[in-house]
Amino acid sequence: MARPLVKLALGLPLVVPVAAAPWLLGCGWRQGGACHAMPRETSVVEVATTTGVQLDCAALCGEDSCSALDETHVRCYRIETQCQAVGRPKMGATIAHLRADAPPNVAWALEAAVGEASSVVAFDELRRALLHHGAPPALCAAAHRARLDEVNHARAMTALAATWSGHSERVFVEVERAVLPTLEELAWRNVVEGCVVETFAAKEAALQAKRAPDRTLRAVMAPLAAEEADHAALAADIDAWLEPRLSHAARREKDARRAQAIATLRTELAAREVPPDLGLLLSDEADAALRAWGFGPDDAPTAG
Repeated sequence: MARPLVKLALGLPLVVPVAAAPWLLGCGWRQGGACHAMPRETSVVEVATTTGVQLDCAALCGEDSCSALDETHVRCYRIETQCQAVGRPKMGATIAHLRADAPPNVAWALEAAVGEASSVVAFDELRRALLHHGAPPALCAAAHRARLDEVNHARAMTALAATWSGHSERVFVEVERAVLPTLEELAWRNVVEGCVVETFAAKEAALQAKRAPDRTLRAVMAPLAAEEADHAALAADIDAWLEPRLSHAARREKDARRAQAIATLRTELAAREVPPDLGLLLSDEADAALRAWGFGPDDAPTAG
């Protein structure tokens, strides 16, 4: 039986947002995810006739694409990018639908919004898994607070995209509900998605809050970075709670997955190309930054 999809449609007045294009994740800019263009129907327009005429899609629809539905109606489409998301919400697959013509800074904000939006569901799933495995109430409550944080982060990144583009931005995300993980699976996912990915995203968000040239971006990233650091600390607390409950083999597997996640992050950052005006970590800074942030070859990542 197919697992249910949680659908999040976002615009400025709404709560949860999304991202686009072949980059993704929280507030980072990472290669990842499979993306392709796809048409999304936006409206149906009545016309005098569709027979023997050249359809002017821009004039009829305000969109780049359209087709005759019947003799007197035209179906209008927007070409969007569909991405398989990567990042913290790997407890369920995420699909994002966004417009494909956004300039780089707007695309980045929308991409960040996708990660934040899907993280809303990810923290719901995390809280559900913690409850299922009998975690302390404090950890379950912290997962719920993190979910509320991600709602605000999604709204903030969507609003930032709208500020930069000069018009309302809207994104659409589908998140596949995950099957409850075993205790071992929860530990493995948490160490990768929380102790590595989320911790790195928190560090990079703090970097943006300090050095991004755009004042509006710095203002958005400062509170977001602080809350993402709380989420990273939650991942470390969950790891500490799970550690004594794991078998020796499961602990070794967890350590191996953490090491692999750090190695993958290092490789991706070394090859990344990002707009210089967003304050993101540049490829030639990555090695030193990762070591300073506790992601050295021989280090275990830390939330602080």
